[in-house]
This record gives sequence, C-alpha cells and structure tokens, in this order.
Amino acid sequence: MNKQRLLIDIWLVFITLSVIVACNSDNEDDDDAISVELVENSQENIYSDHDGSLYFKITSSSPLEVAVVNADKRVSDVKIPEYVIIDNAKYKCTSIGYEAFRACEICNVTIPNTIKTIGPSAFADCWQLTNITIPNSVTCIGSSAFHACTGLESISIPDSVTSIAGNTFQFCFSLESISIPESLTSIGYRSFYKCSKLKTIIIPNSVNTIGDEVFFNCSGLTSVVISNSLTSIPNGTFRYCSSLTSITIPSSVTSIGENAFEGCSSLNGLTIPSTVISVGNEAFAGCSGLDSLIIPNSVTSIGNKAFAESGLTSVTIGNSVASIGEGAFQNCINLKAITIPNSVVSMEWYVFKGCSNLTSLTVHSKEIGIRWFAELPYLKEVVIGDEVTAIGAHAFLGCEGLTNIIIGNSVTTIGTSAFNGCSSLQSLIIPNSVTSIGNQAFEDCIALTSVTIGSSVTVIGDLAFAFCSSLTGVTIPNSVISIRGGAFRYCLNLMSVTMGSSVAYISGDVFEECQKLTSIHCKNAVPASATFSPFSGLQYESVTLYVPKGSREAYMDTSPWYYFANIIEE
Repeated sequence: MNKQRLLIDIWLVFITLSVIVACNSDNEDDDDAISVELVENSQENIYSDHDGSLYFKITSSSPLEVAVVNADKRVSDVKIPEYVIIDNAKYKCTSIGYEAFRACEICNVTIPNTIKTIGPSAFADCWQLTNITIPNSVTCIGSSAFHACTGLESISIPDSVTSIAGNTFQFCFSLESISIPESLTSIGYRSFYKCSKLKTIIIPNSVNTIGDEVFFNCSGLTSVVISNSLTSIPNGTFRYCSSLTSITIPSSVTSIGENAFEGCSSLNGLTIPSTVISVGNEAFAGCSGLDSLIIPNSVTSIGNKAFAESGLTSVTIGNSVASIGEGAFQNCINLKAITIPNSVVSMEWYVFKGCSNLTSLTVHSKEIGIRWFAELPYLKEVVIGDEVTAIGAHAFLGCEGLTNIIIGNSVTTIGTSAFNGCSSLQSLIIPNSVTSIGNQAFEDCIALTSVTIGSSVTVIGDLAFAFCSSLTGVTIPNSVISIRGGAFRYCLNLMSVTMGSSVAYISGDVFEECQKLTSIHCKNAVPASATFSPFSGLQYESVTLYVPKGSREAYMDTSPWYYFANIIEE
C-alpha cells in the first residue's frame, strides 16, 4: 500500500514539473510579445500597445503578420516587439509601414530580426536619431526611409538588403560613414543627396545600377570606389562633390551622364577609360582643379558644356570624336592650345567661348562648320590641316587677335564672313586649291597688308575684302571670272590692282572709295563688263589703266573703262 502511494506521489510531482516547464516555456516565447488593443473608432482596425506609443495593423492573416504603422511623436526610445498578441493570437511584426515614425523625437530604436521591410519615409525627419542598427532580416528599405534624419551619424546596411530606394538618406547632414554590403545591386535616385559629412564611399562590385544624383551635393566626400559592374555613371551622380580630389572610373563604364561630376572643384586627377563612348552635357563643368585630360579614342561625342569652366590647361581630343556640343570648353581660361581631330564632323557654337588664354588652334576635321571658332578674341595662330576641304560661314568671325593663319592645300571654299573682323591678321595666303571666296570672307581685316589669292579661285564674293584699309596691293589670278559687288570697297590704302586674264564681270562698287589707287593692270584683252559703277568715288584722272597690247580701243569704247584718261598698253 505504501509502495503504491509512493508511486502516485512521484507521478503527481512529474506532472506538476511538466506543467511548470511548459508554463515557463510559454512565458519565454512571450518575452518579446506585447498585447495590443483595438483603437476605438478606428476605421482601419489599428491596434495600440497599452501606453499608446506604438500602433499596429494586421497585414496578413495567414501567416499572422502585422506592421508598425504609427507612433507617439514624443517617444524617445523605441523597441519594436517581435510579436503582438491580438485576441489571444500571436502575430509576427514583419514590417515598418509608410511614415510610421516620421518626425518622431526618437533617439534610439531597436528593430527586431522579424522585420523584413522598412517602408517609405518610415523614419523621415527623425532629427534626433543618431544611430540605428538594421537587422539581417531586412531585405527592402523604402524610398526616403531615413530622409532628413539630420542627426544620423552612421549606419550599416546588412547583407540581406539588395536595393536602396530613392531619397533613402537624403538630407542626412551628419552621416559620416555607411557600410554598403556586397549583396546590394542597386542604389536609387538621390539616395545620399546632401549628405555633406559623408567622407568615403565604397560601391561594391555587386551594384550594377545607380540612379541619377545619388551623391549630389555630398560636399565632404573625398574618396569614392566605383563598382566595376556599372556601365554608366548617371546624370548628376557626383554633382557638387566639391571635396572629391580623385576618382577611378572603371573600364566597365561606357557613358558618363549629364552633370555627373559638375562642380567637383577639387578633382585634379582623372582618367577616362578607353571604354567610354559618350561624355554628357556639363559632365565635368566647373571642375576648376582639373588641369589636364586625355579624351580616349573610344569617345564619339562630347556634350554641351561638358568641360565648361574647368581648370584645363591642356586637353587631347581622341580621334573618334564626331561631335562636340555647344560651349563644351567654354570659359576654360587656362587652356592654351587645342587640336581638333579629323573625326569631328559636328561642332556647335561657342565651344571655346571665353577661353581667354587659348592662342593656338590646329584643325584636322574634314570641314570647319558655321561659327565653330567665332568670337575668340585671344586666338593668335591657326593651322588648318590638309584634311580640311571647306571653311564654313562665320568660322573665325571676330577673332580680333588672330595674326597668323595657315590654310591647308585641300580647302576648296571659304565661306561667308569666315574671317570677318579678324582685325590683327596682317598677311594671307589663299592656296591654289580654293575655288571660291565667300561674301565678306575677309571684311574688316583692317591690318591685312598683303594677300595672295590662289590660282584656282573663280569667284570673289561680295565685300570679300571690304574695309581692309591696310591693303596696298592685290593680284587677282587668271582663274577669276567674277568679282562681286564691293569686293575691295573702302580699301583706303590700295594703290595697285592686277586683274587676271579671265576676269569677265565686275559688279558695282568693287573698288568704291579706293582713293589711293593709282594703277590698274587688266590682263584680259576683252574689257570686263560691269553693272553700276565699280569705281565710284575714284579720281579717274589720277589712275593709270594698263591693258594688253592691241586692246586700248576696246577699253576706250566700253563703260566704265572709257572714264580713265590714261590707258596704256603693255
């Protein structure tokens, strides 16, 4: 009997211990669970903890999951629970919802390992938050998640995260360091915009996509390592990173976007790899510390103002560049010389405008287009290579400092106003390859004292040499058929003119007001016909007209030649 009683007592003790252990186990499971209650008059079934500091919403009934959706703005320390108890059911807390903690006064926050998603603007404007640990369970960080957390100093992104959405850390002015994991594949638009204390950044090779302006205005950034998986540096990526001194662009990159390095005023070492095909508009504008650059042969296009206002003293343009955008090197005040390769077929206006020390230019392109080098007042020497076949309209218009020009032996046409206003040009040799000289081509070249016109020119355009007031003599070759209106108008010091044997037509005012003209040698036995008066303002009695033997009577019978009192055969 006693033995039986002993066995019963032992069995009762065992049962009691089992119940205690089970209870303790249940209590341990509930250590990180809090009970929540439905908020009265809540239209979206929002639940709150006992003191109203955190608010939750059911996001899934299978499995049982909730999200943190709001918080008391005055709370300073936050511990997000792993689980909440709703109606005796245990729900896992798996996400932090849109603007859940926005503008809260939190200083510290603990995020449990159950959280998978941090939603858009979840901690935006939490200005007192100084640090945060994101657990390995998190796979997604939403846009603007930590926007304007102005006190946030450092953050480590776990290996579980594969992407950082746009504006995530925008305006985090105190952020000095961030660790980006090898798991990351993309970084969104303006993710680190104006993180002005961020000093170094390593973009791991896993990242193959970054959005525009990711590090825009990170003025304290000094060092960057770029992923060798990127094929482009997007628009504005490092714009106004004024402390960035050097950067290595990996060989995977084929394009550099608009404004990519604009305003990187401390950048002084740059190598563009031979894989890059295009350099975007204003890509390196305002890089005042950049002193020399080689644009590789792979590049085919240079965008508008790509290097404007940079510190370049020398630049080599690769021989595959086909187009150069407007103002590409505008206001590069230290640039002294430039060579245009023969690959260039398109160049917009004002490419070198404001380059006040640019004195030497060599051109090898097939053609020189309209206004390519217009209004460069400090340019002194120009060499036009034998590859060039045409000089376009206004090509060197207003190059007031140009003193010396060599025109290659393949040029066939000189366009309208091509050298108009080149007021320092003193001598000119037009090669034998040239067949036409355009209207006003050398008008107002007031220092021009001598000109040699090549033996293939057939037409001299209207006002071509008008107002060349220092020109004293000119020989028009035998190839010229027509001299157009005002071609030598107001050449006030012109004393002698020789017109070749093929000149058949002279337009009005060709030699208007050439009052110092004393001799004209006509080599054509047939007097050239003229419309209007080619010699208006001329003192005919002061000029001797020399004509071929046997042609004096023909000239004496033809207008306007019969006005000359002295006609001598030679």
